Amino acid sequence: MRQPYRLLTFVLALCAVVAVAGAFVLLHMSHTADFDLEVGKWLLTVALAFALTGALAIVVKQIDQRRSERQAWQDILNDLVGANQKVILARVRLQAHQSAKTYQEQLAEVMAARVEMRRISALDIVNRDDTLSGQITAMREYLDALGREYAAGYLRVARQQRLMRRGSPSR
Repeated sequence: MRQPYRLLTFVLALCAVVAVAGAFVLLHMSHTADFDLEVGKWLLTVALAFALTGALAIVVKQIDQRRSERQAWQDILNDLVGANQKVILARVRLQAHQSAKTYQEQLAEVMAARVEMRRISALDIVNRDDTLSGQITAMREYLDALGREYAAGYLRVARQQRLMRRGSPSR
């Protein structure tokens, strides 16, 4: 996206320089002809138009870059908030309904948040911010630890719950 603006700005600047040079040549030779004087004035006007258009292209480029960067940060923030909400909701559900099935279902949500953290941490814009990158890495490590805990303990918890159900009296 940067290249078209750079190329446009370069071409417009080059055209402005050529128009100014031509205008000065024609204005210098205009001692004898009114036509040369008018063409020289016209070329100065064209040079000014090229210069203004080039300057405008630079301003538009900067506005566009700021807007796209702001949108990228907004998207990252939305993704981070979404992942955080998944983890919070999983924690609340696990506290409300303590069962192996809920544990399994909610860990799937937590792992989806983990995947989102991995995607976010791979973004260049995030890696350029050391503080944010460090905090996202800490979040990923926390979610990785939850995944390891699940892998190590789920089968034992599921068996224990199944044994507890068999031992409890039926209604």
